[in-house]
Amino acid sequence: MSAFIVGPFFFEEIVPSGPVTYTVNGTRYEYLLRNQLIPALQQRGCVDGTIFMQDGAPSHIATLVKQLLNLHFGNDRIISRHFSTPSRYDNLTRTLATSGCGVT
Repeated sequence: MSAFIVGPFFFEEIVPSGPVTYTVNGTRYEYLLRNQLIPALQQRGCVDGTIFMQDGAPSHIATLVKQLLNLHFGNDRIISRHFSTPSRYDNLTRTLATSGCGVT
């Protein structure tokens, strides 16, 4: 088991008038995964052992995000809306959904 935290990540940019916060969309989320999160996991050598779990926010299920996640984690290590949940995680997903964690 790994014991580290990757992040936090902010969707903002510093401009002359000060920080500007951006809405997270599929393109920005995919960029964050591709350029920050996945390289951090690769650097620690733990992509192959990671189960990637996220909620079903629209930016999380954009086609380009789904393709990137499938490429690096495979369908059997992704827990998210619009991904088929591997049978070995059915109980976890049901437990989280009934405990109010927002997994559906």
